[in-house]
Amino acid sequence: MNESTREVHVVHTGCVHGFFTDLIEDLNTINEQKPIDLVLITGDVGCFRDEEDLKGLSAPEKYHSVGTFKDEMDNLPYPIIFISGNHEPMNYLLEHKYGGELYPNFFYMGRCGAMTFKGVHIVGMSGIHYADHFSWPLLEEPPLNRDEEELYSSYHTRKWQFEALKEYCSRNKRKIDVFMTHDWPDFIENKEKASHTSRLKRKLDLHNAAATELFENHIRSDYYFAAHMHIAHFCFHKETNAKFAATTKYRENFKGKRIGRTIKSQTLIVEEQLFNTTQEFEFDPLWLEVLDEWRAYEKIEVSDYPN
Repeated sequence: MNESTREVHVVHTGCVHGFFTDLIEDLNTINEQKPIDLVLITGDVGCFRDEEDLKGLSAPEKYHSVGTFKDEMDNLPYPIIFISGNHEPMNYLLEHKYGGELYPNFFYMGRCGAMTFKGVHIVGMSGIHYADHFSWPLLEEPPLNRDEEELYSSYHTRKWQFEALKEYCSRNKRKIDVFMTHDWPDFIENKEKASHTSRLKRKLDLHNAAATELFENHIRSDYYFAAHMHIAHFCFHKETNAKFAATTKYRENFKGKRIGRTIKSQTLIVEEQLFNTTQEFEFDPLWLEVLDEWRAYEKIEVSDYPN
């Protein structure tokens, strides 16, 4: 680092599953060692406010717990930016599908988005990849019920997200620091050398092919953060040397070590002229321009997209 750059301490996690009191406890521990500038959550946040929000959760009944977000949501001590996964209060999040600050220090990137916080340029894509639904229009609207097929499909990424982010990248002139998805890309190397190889191999068919193409051909960020598989993993992309990091999950009554596996720290270097000390969440104006153009296509067939 030199005089023209600044360090930004970024903490990332995923699959919080509503265990916000545990999350805040871990963040406080990390902050004591080095002040936190930003927290990124890569889906399955579990921001349930009440029992009503559980109606928008697609998951087995045993996982239908409100959790502790309701106890922490008004006094979150660190700025949090998040994307959604496949176990969320979708009725609530569909009301904010283009993103925004839902509570103080709690910013949702929406179905997809691009923003800068303290000089860190972030692109995120919510949901998980399911090939049968990828080409569907975005027709799901709240309220959805647990037994409706639309609730299940509402978690799935769509071609619309892919195309909108691709258009953003084609116009963007700034280096992207972080790309976030919930599920993993398919470029993970040296799987057979990993200590968790058998479990990892069983889950590798869950990768997000669209996100992989976005990353390799358009985004090419320095970091790629994910979650979903409940496996802590770190590797480098063989061509770009980008750092891929995934975290495992928060779970009830877990007494083992979470820091380093369930939650990780990264120190990012940003240019001094781009560093902003304010705590304001703002989408990239270029993204808002692209989003305004692409809203017209979210509910139509892929065949009618512009060439």
